[in-house]
Amino acid sequence: MIARALHEYKAAGFSRAVLDVDGESEIGGLGVYSRLGFGVVRKRTSYVRRLPPTR
Repeated sequence: MIARALHEYKAAGFSRAVLDVDGESEIGGLGVYSRLGFGVVRKRTSYVRRLPPTR
């Protein structure tokens, strides 16, 4: 699916594609993205706060 999207982006004239991924994911996505030619450019830290459910 990603390979198809990359093909479509190139056909549309785009010069790059960007992914935001969870680097700590247990499913091993980083290896897949690396094999598709993606490389790490920047790492981010996100702060998340869960809110209590509404009543």
